[in-house]
Amino acid sequence: KILCNNMNDFVQVEAICVPGHTRGSVTYALRSINIGEGCYCYMFTGDTMFSGGGGVPFESDYGAQKKGRSKGGGYIQASSGLYTTERCFAEIAIRSNSIDNPSNALIFPGHEYTTELLGRQFMQSLSEPSHWSKFSPAEFLRMAGQLYVSNHRRHLPQGRMLTVPSVLSLELDINKNFRTLRKRGEDIIRAVQLWYRLFARTIIPSEEEKIELDGASPRKKRTQLISSNNNRHKPSNSIWNMKAEDISKPTFTSVYTSELDSIIQQIDRGQMDTRDIAESLRAMKSSTETQVVGRRPIPGTLPSDKLIYNACVALAVIGSPPCAMTFSDS
Repeated sequence: KILCNNMNDFVQVEAICVPGHTRGSVTYALRSINIGEGCYCYMFTGDTMFSGGGGVPFESDYGAQKKGRSKGGGYIQASSGLYTTERCFAEIAIRSNSIDNPSNALIFPGHEYTTELLGRQFMQSLSEPSHWSKFSPAEFLRMAGQLYVSNHRRHLPQGRMLTVPSVLSLELDINKNFRTLRKRGEDIIRAVQLWYRLFARTIIPSEEEKIELDGASPRKKRTQLISSNNNRHKPSNSIWNMKAEDISKPTFTSVYTSELDSIIQQIDRGQMDTRDIAESLRAMKSSTETQVVGRRPIPGTLPSDKLIYNACVALAVIGSPPCAMTFSDS
């Protein structure tokens, strides 16, 4: 009798139906059975999901009068499989079991189109829900920084370097399909908040109001831990020093120049101690996450058929599994 390791004791493999690029598209998820810190999920997404985008739904419904790529006697409607494509991305995120810690989900796409897909996002129409102008400056800067890194790796004089695998935490910001899903979620929240504000009979006290009622002290401000590179292994002929945390680690930290200059001036004048400096630097990293230019308060404050429709579509996209790409399939 030969004793050997049974991989079923260590790894769980799941085939996930994601009819996005084609009707039969499948994503494979490899998970460690021993759940704990440092356990990762490896998602092999094929042509459904790439780093920075996704595959075109080639087998979606098409018609003779629509403009697009020729397909026999008709033309592909690029928007026909849009909702199914978005639902496939939601399925990938949910099945990764890494929503609470998206840095633990590694994405292995079927092709490497990172530079091309990120570059196209800067040429998107303003009407698209995933357009970078509809999100915070921090997400735009992260997308621009990733485009720079990807383009640099692909044009090194010594030879091209890969830009994959990616991590889910990065894709949530730079992948237009995930940004569209986030907009869907915001549509649902806006519709619920609008209903609650205008039609709810019972008003539930907010978290801050509960704290005041209980007499508890206000919550402390959130602080961000500063990561270091001290635990990186030195590379050798037998050890690969690239780990998941190295992939998810941001290359650039973008801050506003005016805030940095203000801190430098206060340090020169001796107006800040080391604790104040540390808190100001942490605040600088998060300040770009707030939109500088807001919207007029009047639009969106009253219920509209478009708002409710968008919320219903978002609920259908996020809350139902991907099942079909065409009417005949469904």
